[in-house]
Amino acid sequence: MNTISLKSVLVCLFLIFSFASCGGAESNSNSAKGTAEGITGELTLEKTSFKVGEAVNVTFNVDKKLDNKPWVGIIPSEIAHGDEDKNDQHDVAYKYFDNQENGTLNFTAPNKAGKYDFRMHSTDSKGVEIVSLSFEVTE
Repeated sequence: MNTISLKSVLVCLFLIFSFASCGGAESNSNSAKGTAEGITGELTLEKTSFKVGEAVNVTFNVDKKLDNKPWVGIIPSEIAHGDEDKNDQHDVAYKYFDNQENGTLNFTAPNKAGKYDFRMHSTDSKGVEIVSLSFEVTE
């Protein structure tokens, strides 16, 4: 009986973790929060799918004013996260938000369908990626 109970518990745990990871992978969350080097930031979109060329407004919040050209950019999702220089080389579009703790940045969805991220950076000079939020562009 102990063997059956243990097997049942293991099967239940497997199913719980399987469903949990499936839900996370398919999540259509339109908000993301992150922290890097003591800076907490948040990005929010009204939706996570846009047509090519559609207006895209991303709302941002940081827990303190940043004054050395902090920026939010659209980066193809396949680009590795974390390296501001690498993100800068691959950005499709970007906007600075010097000395603002919150606001809305207006972008246009890329002209090529695919998966992209909005990535927030602490500065334009060897900065850190604070938070990212994924979205999709369709034809």
